Amino acid sequence: MEMRRLQKPLSLNAADYLTPAAAAGVDVDFSPNDLPLDFNHDGRIIGGQVTSILNYPFVVSLQYHKSHICGGSILTPNIILTAAHCIESPQDVASFQVRVGSSYHLGGGQVVAVRQIIKHPAYNLNDLDCDVALVRLSKNLTFSRLVRPIALPEYGDEIPDKQPLFVSGWGLTSETGSVVSMLNHVAVNLMNHSICEESYRYVATITGQMFCAGLPEGGKDSCQGDSGGPLVSYASSPSSTLARPSTAAWPAPTRPTQYGIVSFGVGCAHKGYPGVYTNVAALRPWIDERIKEMTDAN
Repeated sequence: MEMRRLQKPLSLNAADYLTPAAAAGVDVDFSPNDLPLDFNHDGRIIGGQVTSILNYPFVVSLQYHKSHICGGSILTPNIILTAAHCIESPQDVASFQVRVGSSYHLGGGQVVAVRQIIKHPAYNLNDLDCDVALVRLSKNLTFSRLVRPIALPEYGDEIPDKQPLFVSGWGLTSETGSVVSMLNHVAVNLMNHSICEESYRYVATITGQMFCAGLPEGGKDSCQGDSGGPLVSYASSPSSTLARPSTAAWPAPTRPTQYGIVSFGVGCAHKGYPGVYTNVAALRPWIDERIKEMTDAN
């Protein structure tokens, strides 16, 4: 069982990976012509492809000592949702920051320091149950078409099983590969809970706060560095709601809904071992309670 957090922060030269506009911190639309000449379109996340922050404006890069370690998602102007295992030292808050509004984790968009981190009290590093945390930022984000909050399912909502689910991030291209510079995404399917339990019966206990998504044959999955990132559905979900009302979000009939948080797996994209995700709907009451506390503390 492997968490999908980067165990070692990266030391990369942004100039080697970014377009001039992105390196200068300019928010721009991205196209294939913006990619570095040696950029490989194959093997993103695992079995995915390059995408733009315009498609996932709620996705953030959670950084430790200015290096990408995990993903996350925007819930309110100053609160980010991520995985608890991404925050090994919550007391070291000053070492964390987030980058939002950029397809690159190395540059562009907005960079904001972290002020507070709260892990779920039932989180356990040994079994990764309740693998969820909230991050309060030092100042509010400026919402735009590149920076928007994600809607969450209500408590007890079913995860769509007839529609693709999309996971995005800057994680490894393979178990022994490297982190990508530009945002990638891949489509996976919800897996039956009993099949998920059977797949992991000798490895981990799949609780009601978890679910599996992937392909039976493997080949498409999240990987190390994608931890904490959102698994979303673009299927109509009239019951999903924002953590706080916002005019920056999509209209209800078309807005994406975050059902999962990248948590762990056996390797990446292995046949018979789908990715395991934190079940956001099961933990919605805790998320709402903590957001209220954090908002009232501002």
